Amino acid sequence: MGRAPPCRLGLGRSSSRRGRAVGGRGERPVTIRIPSFTVPPQSDREVKTAFRIPRRAALDIAGMVIRNRGASGEFSSHHFLAYVYRGAFGAPLEAGRRRAWDLAKFPRVSDTEELLIGGAQTIRKRQIAPAGLALRLDPIPRDAGSSRSDVWVILNSHWVNGSDRTRRASVVVKLVPARPPIKRYLKPIFEVSANAALAVAPHAVGSTEASTAKLNDFSRQSGSADAPRRVGARNPGPRAIWRPVSAARSSRRHPCV
Repeated sequence: MGRAPPCRLGLGRSSSRRGRAVGGRGERPVTIRIPSFTVPPQSDREVKTAFRIPRRAALDIAGMVIRNRGASGEFSSHHFLAYVYRGAFGAPLEAGRRRAWDLAKFPRVSDTEELLIGGAQTIRKRQIAPAGLALRLDPIPRDAGSSRSDVWVILNSHWVNGSDRTRRASVVVKLVPARPPIKRYLKPIFEVSANAALAVAPHAVGSTEASTAKLNDFSRQSGSADAPRRVGARNPGPRAIWRPVSAARSSRRHPCV
């Protein structure tokens, strides 16, 4: 029997841009990390780190390779998430660089300015889009009136320590550049609160407009900025992947989709 293709993160496809290669062939992988931090015994700790990538042009990535370091039988990662920051300026995140910060001490930014670009719960995760697809990370000015610009990535890691001694953890992420020609750009995985009350039975197709109707009405009446957006979902069972409506299609080549 042939080997089944690996499951990939559920990213949707955007409109085609054939024949337009944005990144050059000289792009190299960019390694970013959450520095080593401690987790007290019989407790958990969640931290964030902001990473600045100086550049003027957009960074087109095919995906990333994630390594959660420090895991053992009694110490493991609850989750790891990576976001690209979409604020007006990068200055608010300057204070969140160079170390692992507890959530209360990390610079406060709006959830709507953070776009989820990847994540993992396993020790090692490789999530790379097929050839011709890319996720665009746009640079923003370093400050008002500044000629310098950067791509900002926020890393979030949560670890649980069930042992009787202090443990150390760290996360290393390699951003893998997309190879030209780039034909399509990937869309966000889902909106901030689109899955807040999503309920789709296994092997069924559903929409948040139906399963979260009450929550949507409440959000509209209250004027919430994070009102759930219209999102379609297909639940193939235990390994459900949520996708935007335009990409919620099944594939025989990828049984995890």
